[in-house]
Amino acid sequence: MIIELLKGFPVHTITCDNGKEFAAHEEISRALEAKTFFAHPYALWERGTNENTNGLIRQYFPKGTDFTQVSEDEINEVQRKLNDRPRKALNFNKPDEAFNNVVALEVWNHNLINTLKKCGLKSSLRGF
Repeated sequence: MIIELLKGFPVHTITCDNGKEFAAHEEISRALEAKTFFAHPYALWERGTNENTNGLIRQYFPKGTDFTQVSEDEINEVQRKLNDRPRKALNFNKPDEAFNNVVALEVWNHNLINTLKKCGLKSSLRGF
């Protein structure tokens, strides 16, 4: 499922905790052409964005919330609010803005490289 969600996006690294959902980390890394790193147990600072996001979610859904009683619309509203919030780690961009900037840059690079190749020029961009 992780591969299907991320395939086609510019994924460079994945940081995992030690949960069983990442038992197939080698397959995921290969499929996404990304490096995989594992956080040490109880080293919350190694997963800063994840821990920060969990704290933001807890503002809306306190620990112990019975999610069988939470509607999909409520979850979608919280998701919208969190994704519409500027983040210091993203240079005060909103997550969707930062993501769209990365995707746009990848598309731009791809188009530039194809244009250079059509003109018979070699790309000076590292890795291409």
